[in-house]
Amino acid sequence: MYKKIIVPALLLLTIIGCVIFLLNQEPERAFDGRITLDRNHKSPYGTWVAHALLQKHFKNTPVIINKTAPDSYDSSIPDTGVNLIVIVDKYFEPTMFELDTLVQLAYNGSHIFINSMDMNDIAKDFFKVKARSYYEQGFVFPETYNGVSIDDSFFVTIDSNNFAAPFKYGFLGAAYANSFNEWDKKYVSPLGFSKNGKPNLLAYKVGEGSIYVMSSPITFTNFFLLHGNNHQYFKRLLTLVPEKVDHVVWDEYFINKAIADTKPESDGILRVLMRQEAFKWAIYLALAGFLFYLLTGTKRRQQIIKPHERPKNERLEFVTTIGKLYFDKGDHKNLTDKLSYQWFDYIRTHYKISTQVIDATFPQKLAAKSGIPESEITDLVLTYKKVQEQTVIAPQLLMQYHEQLTTFYQKSI
Repeated sequence: MYKKIIVPALLLLTIIGCVIFLLNQEPERAFDGRITLDRNHKSPYGTWVAHALLQKHFKNTPVIINKTAPDSYDSSIPDTGVNLIVIVDKYFEPTMFELDTLVQLAYNGSHIFINSMDMNDIAKDFFKVKARSYYEQGFVFPETYNGVSIDDSFFVTIDSNNFAAPFKYGFLGAAYANSFNEWDKKYVSPLGFSKNGKPNLLAYKVGEGSIYVMSSPITFTNFFLLHGNNHQYFKRLLTLVPEKVDHVVWDEYFINKAIADTKPESDGILRVLMRQEAFKWAIYLALAGFLFYLLTGTKRRQQIIKPHERPKNERLEFVTTIGKLYFDKGDHKNLTDKLSYQWFDYIRTHYKISTQVIDATFPQKLAAKSGIPESEITDLVLTYKKVQEQTVIAPQLLMQYHEQLTTFYQKSI
């Protein structure tokens, strides 16, 4: 018994040891180069630092996270008053109604920052700007990230007439930025520029408030703001807003809207688990061990199966024994009754034929199922009726009845 379980036991211990070893391995920490622009991400290209700087700058005003369309802002954010609204997105894709709502908020005193790599034609026409469309279908760049050309360094400058020094900010990271080729010079003031000298920050004065359209979302990422004194760039932008505001809103409606439009189908549970290196190797080892066990531990030992003899019909032997017993006593009537009872029981058991009524159809039914000629069964039935009618059975009639029954048992199927 112990020999049978030693191989599976050793195999199981080996698998458990390998799984523990793999789980204790420290994974190599690779640089996370995903440009998420997510305020919850502390990765290089998340916006956790920008969100924290907002909270620090406006200490007495909590930052509200908004995930609804501009026309459905929470009731705690009134349409009027001095509000700061920050929108960070890869591709700003508003509807005309949403743009009208943002303009109305600005007209009533809100200051709105829209910082996105690109925007749809509705927004470009609305703000009267032209910029390179990085998200046009079929537009391909060498060394790209999400279809966008990425350089290994980046810097921006701000207008010296509107901001205090320093005026230039840069870092050695992904140049996930754009610039405006054309803008309405009559009504729009450029306040910031990309390294190609073209504007990347445009100011629109709207009623009591303003809208600032930016094309370099990389400037709001953790990597950029934590490099050198780049956090001063973000603080310089906040000087465009009054020191006291009624509400500070970090808007996630537009970036979540873009993610929902492009989100692929969710993976199954097994696919997600198989991405874990330790779990994947544990599955492979378990399958390999199971295959090894099938090939070795469950090998069948073939044996020659001896042929079995056909079961004997013991009914004939039993009837003969009973017959001899009663014949020796001379009780022929009782003997014929016992022989008849055994015969009928055999018919009911083997052929499922009722023996309640022995009529003209009985020999035909029994012949069909037993394989014995109907004439022989008819003679046997006639003999049965004779022994039933007589109270004293002659030895010759008993011998005849016994011989017919013996022949029936021998020939029956």
